[in-house]
Amino acid sequence: MNAYQRRPEVELYDVRKDPFELKNLAGGPAYKQIETKLRQQLESWMKQQGDLGIETEMAAKTRQERR
Repeated sequence: MNAYQRRPEVELYDVRKDPFELKNLAGGPAYKQIETKLRQQLESWMKQQGDLGIETEMAAKTRQERR
């Protein structure tokens, strides 16, 4: 269960070879280019959506309905 409580910042899996996502490949030298490309795509998408990352997450509290 500890794996689910403390997830790493970056995760990258080969879902064909590892369908249960047990071996995180992130950080390995063989995957640096893939990680860079995926991070660039994510940042581009976030910019398009107006997502400022943690700033957007923290501001969400002010938009939630109080019960």
